[in-house]
Amino acid sequence: MSADPVPSQLIGGRYRLERLLSAAPGSTPAVPLAQGALWLARDQLAAEAPCALRLIAAAQDPQRVRELWARLQGVLHPQVPRLGAALQEGADLWLVREWVAGRTYGQMLTARSERQLVFGAGEVLLLLRQLLPVLAALHSQELLHGDLSPDNLLRRDSDGLPVLLDFGLIRGRAAADRSAPQGATPGYAPPELLHGEQILKLWRKVNLGLEDMNQESWNSISRSKPGIVGNQGIGCIIVHSCFFAC
Repeated sequence: MSADPVPSQLIGGRYRLERLLSAAPGSTPAVPLAQGALWLARDQLAAEAPCALRLIAAAQDPQRVRELWARLQGVLHPQVPRLGAALQEGADLWLVREWVAGRTYGQMLTARSERQLVFGAGEVLLLLRQLLPVLAALHSQELLHGDLSPDNLLRRDSDGLPVLLDFGLIRGRAAADRSAPQGATPGYAPPELLHGEQILKLWRKVNLGLEDMNQESWNSISRSKPGIVGNQGIGCIIVHSCFFAC
């Protein structure tokens, strides 16, 4: 790993670092080491347009990251940010993606909790229905996210749709890619993946079940499991409804 990047540093002769958004343990704010550091940068060849740059942590296999990033570029969906190049800068590997303005669902959960507000059943159902096509597009490329948590989902300002973020833990379905996710958010990594098991069959079953779910059935679940729609609202829904298989 090269010296720590600093603001105004130019990456790949094109992207000027502006502000650190997240960092590895020991920095503030901290995220799992496996994900590396995320920066807001400016594209010098596109009128200073904002973009996100992820510095891949040393614990990652750079060749594997490059291969999966190339496959991820083939996932074409409006709720997946456009992905740029994988740039080698000295000993560091950087991944470039489109900047998306909005708030993460983790931030929204915190804001609501501070006001003693929760997400309603209808909101959660809408989120799931908006998100399922994105995951289907990802799975169509034989890819699994591996850390689909509220902090890795962003509600886009322009249209209110959820956007899938942070592909630092993206993996394929090959046997070699079924290792335990390093640095995944506790409670959100697929438990089947941790045991080296096939999980997409489970996902298809959950997918079908959610497509058939309506407001009345969800209210029934809420009454029988009151903790599902509450302060941990979306987090509980994510864990118990579909994110185990993503």
